Amino acid sequence: MKKIVIICLWFLPCLLSAQERWDLKACISYGLKHNAQVMCSSLDVEARRADLRMSKEALLPNIYGFADMRSNYGRSIDGKTNQLSNIHNYSSNANISTSVVLFEGFTRVNEIAYHRYNVLQGNDEKRLAENSTVSTIIKAYYQLLLASEMKTMAQKQRDIGYRLHRDMQQFVKVGRESKVKEQKLYAQYLSDKSKYIKASSDEQMARNQLNHVLSLDVPIKLDTTLTFNTPLFTLDSLVSPSMNLADLSSCSHQIDKDTKRLKMIRGKRLPTLTLGAYYATNYYLSNKDGVRNDPFIDQINNNQNQQIYLKLSIPIYDNGRHRRNIRKARIQLSMDKVLLKEKERIVHQMIQDTWVQLNSAKERYSASKALYDHSSMALERVQKELKVGMVNPQDVALVRQQFSESWYEMLQAKYEMDIQRLLLRYYELGDWSFIKK
Repeated sequence: MKKIVIICLWFLPCLLSAQERWDLKACISYGLKHNAQVMCSSLDVEARRADLRMSKEALLPNIYGFADMRSNYGRSIDGKTNQLSNIHNYSSNANISTSVVLFEGFTRVNEIAYHRYNVLQGNDEKRLAENSTVSTIIKAYYQLLLASEMKTMAQKQRDIGYRLHRDMQQFVKVGRESKVKEQKLYAQYLSDKSKYIKASSDEQMARNQLNHVLSLDVPIKLDTTLTFNTPLFTLDSLVSPSMNLADLSSCSHQIDKDTKRLKMIRGKRLPTLTLGAYYATNYYLSNKDGVRNDPFIDQINNNQNQQIYLKLSIPIYDNGRHRRNIRKARIQLSMDKVLLKEKERIVHQMIQDTWVQLNSAKERYSASKALYDHSSMALERVQKELKVGMVNPQDVALVRQQFSESWYEMLQAKYEMDIQRLLLRYYELGDWSFIKK
């Protein structure tokens, strides 16, 4: 009974995964939920939002409260009687103060705007992590599709080679064909079998790669039916990429942050006006002979200290620190503007390269499909002619090789067209929302 349970637990993940087929959308949905980079970027956004809340709360007045109680015990010699006397004193103090900055060169306002752009940039970096994850999943998904198709084709080629060799063995037994042809077909069958083993290994490696990207430990079964539509494009519609692209938007928000930071640094050279209030009181009690203490309530009322003040702080000289900080902030702002232009140029170049690759894939697909159709009919013909002795095994091997190569080229071009169209759609919209829905 124990062995049966162990066997069931061993095969349970495989049985569960076999019941569900994963399409591209399911892979993307699962990968985004379990990707470590995406999760870390989400936590980073929360941290930036906390900084934004703190900058807003800094506009509120500061309130501080203080209270203490002390008990002092000591021994001294009375100068009159020359006797030791014990003194026990009790005291308490309490105060509360508050202050609010009325003007600080608009530093607080610019700081809030700085953190607001910082949150937006954090969202951009999160989207950038998501887009990178989606791109990786798409490539791994299509690589597995291609590897699975290659395995299927290699299996078909192996089965064809096996049947040809089996039929030739029968012809040799009845004396219709020579042993040489049978040996050549057997060598081709062994070659096809070796190619199938390699294709199986490549398919398993591609499956492991997709599992690694998705952070999955159990094998999955793919659904090869793609349910999204990839419209046709014209290069003119893609000349100006969407500013919603995460990397371009992040650079734009970095420029906004640097602009606010420059204003914050400039504001620190202006005077600061602060309004404050202060209240304090205390109580004292001594048990020394001859010392008379006022009642507790009277001391609390009589020892009150209340203040309301308006303070103006004017920076006069700070060893040129603010001047240097302003210069550095200007330089950083200029650098980020240059970086944004460079990223826009890179994106334009990537769009043009993707467009060229898409058209190249279309042409390759058209040519390889024509060759595939021709070689498919030729393969059927030579298989029939081989049985009647009209062709030799070398002719069959040549046609089969042409058939498999054209099929592989056609399939590879087809998948490349899909990927390039998805990329162009991504550049147009700025994210992968169209494929995640």
